[in-house]
This record gives sequence, structure tokens and C-alpha cells, in this order.
Amino acid sequence: MFLQGVHISTRLTIMFAQSSKIYAIVDQETCLENDIDVLEFVSILYEAGIKIIQYRNKLENMLFAGETFDEIIQVTNNELTYIMNDYEEISNRYAGKSNVLLHMGQTDKLKKPTQKFGRSTHNIPEVENALKENPQPEYIGFGTMFSSPTKSDIARALSQVDQVLKLWPKDIVLIGGITLENIKNLPSGDRIYYAILSDFFANGNEPDQITNRAKQLVNGVKK
Repeated sequence: MFLQGVHISTRLTIMFAQSSKIYAIVDQETCLENDIDVLEFVSILYEAGIKIIQYRNKLENMLFAGETFDEIIQVTNNELTYIMNDYEEISNRYAGKSNVLLHMGQTDKLKKPTQKFGRSTHNIPEVENALKENPQPEYIGFGTMFSSPTKSDIARALSQVDQVLKLWPKDIVLIGGITLENIKNLPSGDRIYYAILSDFFANGNEPDQITNRAKQLVNGVKK
């Protein structure tokens, strides 16, 4: 049984502090596979009430990724929290803006110490390493929670979540195979967010189908 609404006295900050608990991963390849333009997809998520968007592009060069990231911010009126995956040079262009961050993998090294960033973690030792970083990540992604086609080589971390919540004093984004149906099996709390990627397309890839699924996710998670 998971502890619901965990609070700890050492908590430092809530980075996101958003009304929506969904952390949407907008992946260039996934959009391509579902025959939808990235900006159209982002617009749908925005209208559905998504407040946090990570843009991930493993297919194109940095110039293309940077232009798309700029357009994502423009099409959502700079009203969300935006995370750029991998490309520190792109997120650095928004230095000083509180709503733009970088997301780094486990082996990535920060080049600019003033950059705000999040860090992927998969187990307790990696969380402990994140705690020792200077500067420290603003949040961590932790997973994999459930079987995920994009993270099949990483053991599930579901059983370690309670321990991570006690260790990590800031926001945590649970990630890996999370769907509308299994999200109820995860802990909830003011520091906990849920990364969603493929499940936005669970009902199909037509705009109205994506919209309905996104709204279900936004409304279906305890604030």
C-alpha cells in the first residue's frame, strides 16, 4: 500500500506548482508515428488543460529542435512550464525564465551551472547521486513504473517509490508506461506528477480522440 499525499519536513520547493498533475512528453517520433504535427498535438494538450510539456526530439538536428521548441512556446502563449530534453544550448536561450527548464539523462553533464534542470533516475543510488549534485536538479523523473516500450531495458521502480519520496525533497515525476487505467495504482501528493507519452493516443490519433483522452487524464488525477 502506498502512502497518499506524502509530506516531509525537508521539502525545499515545488518547482511546477501546477493545477494539472500531468507532465506531457511531446516526442517528435511518436507524433510522426501517429501522423500528427507536433504543434497541432501541443495545441490539443494546451486546450485540454495540460500545464507541463517536455519536448523530446531524437530524430532531427538541434536547429530543427530549437525552432520547434520556440514554436511550442509561442503556440501556447508562454503560459506553461516548458522542458527541453537533452539540448542544453536550446534551453539556455531562455535563461532567466522561470518556466523553462532542461531535462537531462542519467549520464548527461551540465555545462552551464546556472541552468535549471531535471534529472532522470531509475533507482535509489541514482536518486542519492542527484541529491549530491551541485547545483541540484529542480526535480527528478523516476521510473520505470510499468512496462514501457521505450524503457524496456530498465527494471520497474514501482516498489521503490515510497523510499524515493522520503529521500527526495522536491518534485518527482513518475514515468514509464503510465496510463489512465493504471495511474490509480501510483501514489499521489502535492510533489508528485505523472509523465504521459503514448497514452494520449490510446483512443486513436484523431484530434477529438486525443483531446478526449487528454481531458480524461487531466481530470482523472487527484490534484
